[in-house]
Amino acid sequence: MKLNRDTLWFLAIFALSTIVSGTLIQSNFPPYGMHQGAQADRACIALNYFQESMNFFLPRVMENRASDGICGLEFPILPYISACLYNVFGFHDVIYRLLLLTLWFFGQRAAWKMSLLIIPKLTHRAFFHFLWTSSPLLFFYSFNFLPDIAALSFSLIAWHHFFEFKNGKLINHNFHLFLLFSALSGLLKVTFLINFIAAIIIRWKQLNILSRLKLLLPVLAVGTWYFYSAQLTKSTCNLHFLQQMNPPSSMAELIENSRYALDTWMDQIYPRNFLLVFVIIMLISAQQFNRQSDLLKISGLLFGGFLSVFLLFNRQFRFHDYYFIQAFPFIFFGLLYLYETHLKNKLIYTGLISILALVGLFITPFYQFSHAKNIVRRTLTPKDYYNQSFFQDFTSFEKTKRVLDSIDPTRKKEIIFAFDPTPNTSLYLLQRQGIRLAPDFDSALCSQIIQEKLKKDPSTLQYLIIQDLYSLPKNHFFRHFIVPQTDESGLKIYTLKNP
Repeated sequence: MKLNRDTLWFLAIFALSTIVSGTLIQSNFPPYGMHQGAQADRACIALNYFQESMNFFLPRVMENRASDGICGLEFPILPYISACLYNVFGFHDVIYRLLLLTLWFFGQRAAWKMSLLIIPKLTHRAFFHFLWTSSPLLFFYSFNFLPDIAALSFSLIAWHHFFEFKNGKLINHNFHLFLLFSALSGLLKVTFLINFIAAIIIRWKQLNILSRLKLLLPVLAVGTWYFYSAQLTKSTCNLHFLQQMNPPSSMAELIENSRYALDTWMDQIYPRNFLLVFVIIMLISAQQFNRQSDLLKISGLLFGGFLSVFLLFNRQFRFHDYYFIQAFPFIFFGLLYLYETHLKNKLIYTGLISILALVGLFITPFYQFSHAKNIVRRTLTPKDYYNQSFFQDFTSFEKTKRVLDSIDPTRKKEIIFAFDPTPNTSLYLLQRQGIRLAPDFDSALCSQIIQEKLKKDPSTLQYLIIQDLYSLPKNHFFRHFIVPQTDESGLKIYTLKNP
């Protein structure tokens, strides 16, 4: 990367926006904030590669009630790289976070280079980049554990090489890199293949037979992994990760899910008034201006692809804001199209839309950044609506982990944690495999789970951990399985026994 004026502007925008937005506040945090459970699910894959086995094809979670926690999921390259780094630098949550932030840096760099094709003016390009990247979703999840930002980054890198290939630069080299990064984005999040499909449609007629055959490579790679992952899930009965579509069962449910998702998560994307104006201007522009633009065609294909994903995974969108990250390629190319149509090479701006576009380019980024910074701050603020972490104070976990490590330094003894609504968060925070009991498990189910585990291997299961916000009445069914409390510090630790 040459440190010319163009690169220095990009580095300054990336560094300042990342720091000032408050994204780095979570540097030393374990999974925290919105969707803490989903974050912990991915983080524990890396931890178990590091602690249990580096066998890439047998990823595992902390909850090992079935098959030692082995389960199928998206291509686990991010956890595996993190585990390799843990082996070098020791286990630190910030390593996983920095890996994703690094990928997001290169994804943004690819977008910056693509925008150069349409926006030669450096100041305009800087404001444009600041505009589209100032999103709460992008700031929060770029320094996180979920794979969506990495999938977006690989998609943007693939698009960059697609345009280089399309423009005749190092044709074979860029075409093969386009295939590689398209495959990586699909392996991390299969729905990101909509970008690959859109690019193929744009360029299909210009491809020779050999190039068309090579297009099968990303599809085969993604299909092979997800077939293996599905078989792994089937053989282990560990259903920790969604590996199928989740559409609504009726039109009424579709309408309600969509209403709820948009009302709940829209401000996580951008301020809703900006999104409304963006969609309106896109519709008007597509009807009246520059209808032959490749950027309009790409935007239309990506928007259609996103709508398809929204329908097929409608129930997921209701409860998961990070699913909306799949909309950002459409938004990026849509904004580029609006610049190309209304601002590029125009010495005199005419028409209301051109005036709105010009004003929006120089004013909206600051408004959106302020909005994004506020949402990120609230997401990292304990007890705020946008936080939604089930475990917000890690002090008790740290104390309990130290006690467990002192009495079992080899970490061979497993634990049962009560109670945790997420499968892996509490176990990950204690860095031990075991079983979690959910708050909605009835006493009969909890007793059955404990008894089954004790009978299977009583030598490894020894401790029951109780959250300090729960107390055990004298007649509580847990009393049948425990001997006097081991420690009073942190969470409550009990030694298990056969009743």
